[in-house]
Amino acid sequence: HWTGRHAHHQTSQKNMRLRLFLAIALAVSVLSACAHVAHADEAAAASSSDGTPPDFATLKISALRAILSERGLECRGCAEKTDFVEMARGNYHLPVVEKVVEQEPAKETKTQSDKMNDRDLDEMMKSMNSNANTGDPEKDAILNKLKAKGINMMGKDGMNGMDIEQLRKLEQAMGGMG
Repeated sequence: HWTGRHAHHQTSQKNMRLRLFLAIALAVSVLSACAHVAHADEAAAASSSDGTPPDFATLKISALRAILSERGLECRGCAEKTDFVEMARGNYHLPVVEKVVEQEPAKETKTQSDKMNDRDLDEMMKSMNSNANTGDPEKDAILNKLKAKGINMMGKDGMNGMDIEQLRKLEQAMGGMG
């Protein structure tokens, strides 16, 4: 009975982590789009309707960058606001380049075999949380001591890929961890 509640709790935690990840990804996308629109608005406000150049020295750097970007330019090596002002003033006469709207490539639909299923996710979580089992008792003992101290390297093989001598030296450097 307890096992069923425990499995339900784990599934619930996975779903919550997935929802949190998706919410954060959405928030980052929205913030990025808002920043892009804000820069475009600043550039539009900087350009007067009668064609006379704006007072470049009073504009924010983001507006100066937008003016340059509209003309297909980038102020590489600009360190001071005066650098941006000079470049914007010197290139304001150039025509505004029409931006090509890039279409996102068609997203591939994943087949069931491409999607990470709960079983795969459980296996991955288990491997991250389980004790070392390399088949070498000395190596396993050192790896488990390191993990208990909060040292756990991820990657293809993580610390399991280290030879026994490297692990002994790491254990010695950590003061024996005993």
